[in-house]
Amino acid sequence: MKYLLPTALLVSLIGVKCQQRHDNYPLIKVIYPETFKDTTQQDTYFGSTVADPYRWLEDDQSKETAKWVDAQNQVSFGYLKQIPFRDSIRTQLTRIWNYPKYSTPFSEGGWYFFFKNNGLQNQSVLYIQKGLQDEPRILIDPNTLSKDGTTSLSAFSVSKDGKYAAYSLSEGGSDWNTIHVISLPESKEMSDVISWVKFSEISWYKDGFFYSKYPSPTEGNELKSSNQFQKVYYHQIGTPTANDLLIFQDLSNPLHGHYANVTEDEQYLVLSISKGTYGNKILVNDLSKGLQSPFIKVVDDFENESSVIDANGTSWYIFTNIEAPK
Repeated sequence: MKYLLPTALLVSLIGVKCQQRHDNYPLIKVIYPETFKDTTQQDTYFGSTVADPYRWLEDDQSKETAKWVDAQNQVSFGYLKQIPFRDSIRTQLTRIWNYPKYSTPFSEGGWYFFFKNNGLQNQSVLYIQKGLQDEPRILIDPNTLSKDGTTSLSAFSVSKDGKYAAYSLSEGGSDWNTIHVISLPESKEMSDVISWVKFSEISWYKDGFFYSKYPSPTEGNELKSSNQFQKVYYHQIGTPTANDLLIFQDLSNPLHGHYANVTEDEQYLVLSISKGTYGNKILVNDLSKGLQSPFIKVVDDFENESSVIDANGTSWYIFTNIEAPK
């Protein structure tokens, strides 16, 4: 059994005035629910046994986990509801946050884009306009895509000719994304939908785009599947995703991540390969020789960080710390 005391420190930080001293607030009794400890769950790593008694909580689709979360929420919200100045905090924060917010505008494919939040929206809304003096219109409003406002826009990429944009959506903060395509002149959703995408770039080339994808999880294992065997595909607008062209895979290194980007002149596909949080390889594909032409190794180890800035014919500009002063 524990006791929690709401202090006046938080109140003073956000400018909420209270009549009482914080030491006059009554103590709020909190009784935490028991959490099952599975003593049979163990793994052996390099000869050492490691207990993992709460692994059952990783299955957030199970009834047991749902009951545990519900019990925790009852404790949390039962406590929060008893804080006497909670409504004052809510009122003050609402007042502080309630003002329009704009992103820096950006231009792609002959269009101008910017994000706007009216102040209290869960997600910022993406606007589009043709000219600087034209009236902007809503292109994508993530707030309309879920009742609780937790569907977010995680990536957005415009085709070079400005006809289409591909964007990915995440539900409830999940790493899993779904890629959609929208026609920009009419703000019309296309039939192209690519599900179960994770940790992917969206890079346009002619009438399609490159993206990275792990194997789709089986039903019931959507949040338990391991991130292995990521592949790079090319999707052509208006065609079934089942027909997407496999561009790159590495079956010998299942944990490597692959990120594909097309150079500004659309001559090369640059593939950045990582195996952790530092260091990357760089491979290049000459697209003029075909989408599935062999990749050329530019950086062939994970000892340094490198990224391609641009290409001009056969000349490359690469930002790297290879042989850089330390």
